Amino acid sequence: MQPTDLAIPILPSRSIAATVAFYRPLGFEGGAHAFDSSYAILRRGTIEIHFFTHTALVPAESSAGCYLRVQDVESIYRACAAAQLPQEGIPRMDALEDKPWGLREFAVVDPDGNLLRIGQLLGDLSTPQSILDAYAAAIYDRNAEAFLRLYDPKARVYDTWGVWVYEGAASRRLAIEGWFSSLGQERVKVSFDDVQITEDQALAVLTATGRYAAISADGVEIRSMQNRLTWSLQRKDGDWAIVHEHTSVPIGFSDLKGILQRGDI
Repeated sequence: MQPTDLAIPILPSRSIAATVAFYRPLGFEGGAHAFDSSYAILRRGTIEIHFFTHTALVPAESSAGCYLRVQDVESIYRACAAAQLPQEGIPRMDALEDKPWGLREFAVVDPDGNLLRIGQLLGDLSTPQSILDAYAAAIYDRNAEAFLRLYDPKARVYDTWGVWVYEGAASRRLAIEGWFSSLGQERVKVSFDDVQITEDQALAVLTATGRYAAISADGVEIRSMQNRLTWSLQRKDGDWAIVHEHTSVPIGFSDLKGILQRGDI
């Protein structure tokens, strides 16, 4: 049974087969309709897009498009980037950015000239997973304000580096701003694996292994490290906030040095 009302975009396609082939590497499933091969239904999770055949379509003149508001724009962007879509021409994609109208979004133009804007509300912290996504995005963008918004003002942080404890946002701000300003032209791409989340209506515990990769101005990874992450989160007015963070690395028995790559153990 359908849980909610839906609005589904119907976009033109010069070739249903070509459209299906284009969207499949982006994570969409489905294909031509069983009762009408000139019509296609494609889905990616809860996203659904329909296509109808329009053989006279001129892609460069098309004004068709839609907006897809999602909960995890990062994963869709990664899928599109992995497909190596160009930044100019048709098809193409543009960069993922925080927009002044309150959305983190990017756009894809498919081979038929259909414009898909794909975005996630900034400040969407309605799930523990969304905190992970917002954390990674804030670090990559070197956005201290967005980073600190993820934490309760009284959050206690046991950090891996240099300081025994940060008590509250004010004590953390100087360190975060200093870190971001020290990066120069570099970016830091954060990813997580082994994510485990236990939650109820008010509290959640999240554990994960984090990987922090330094990316040069020309997009080359130049170094990386991993650490262990534990968050305690509390839900307030529908959104989650970090109330305690503990990051750590194991210490080698023989040399008493921190082990910064999981595979080195």
